[in-house]
Amino acid sequence: MASSVKRKVKSSPAFRFIGVLGALLVIVSFFLIWGSDTTTILGFSRTLEYSGMDFFERAMWVENTDAYNSWYNSIPLIALITACIALLLFLVPGRSFGGVRTERILGLVTVVIAVVLIILSIQFMVWFGDLAGNSSWVGGGLASRSVSTEMGAYLCLIGNIPIFIAGAIPMLRNGTG
Repeated sequence: MASSVKRKVKSSPAFRFIGVLGALLVIVSFFLIWGSDTTTILGFSRTLEYSGMDFFERAMWVENTDAYNSWYNSIPLIALITACIALLLFLVPGRSFGGVRTERILGLVTVVIAVVLIILSIQFMVWFGDLAGNSSWVGGGLASRSVSTEMGAYLCLIGNIPIFIAGAIPMLRNGTG
């Protein structure tokens, strides 16, 4: 069964294009909103939205708190850097630099990058969601706070799927090219 899969999978610019699109999605996600914090007091609401850069700069946290000092603030920047590396790996034609073996190694590296990014994206969502969740206080609900993960974090997670698929394709090919 595995050999029939290897014979059917061909290296195609379409798979590399899918990988490039996935990497671009992760890169764009850095500049989108990763989280929001809504505070409501006596019916008046204020929502603060934070992009990936805001998390890296720790602009929303009080200094010397657990959230301010957490390494999770760096996850959007780590995603940006690793997505740029994955983009470069998809743009490098592996066959011109050493053939099928080099192409497979580059595919393995992009698969590892995608798996790491998927894990980090999920860790960020869990960490940010656990910071406050939905809570109400002061007189049984006169004030409330809601923290939620936003589109940037989800786009980072979704963008890793094409990176994983496009990175795995060269490893499924047979050695003859």
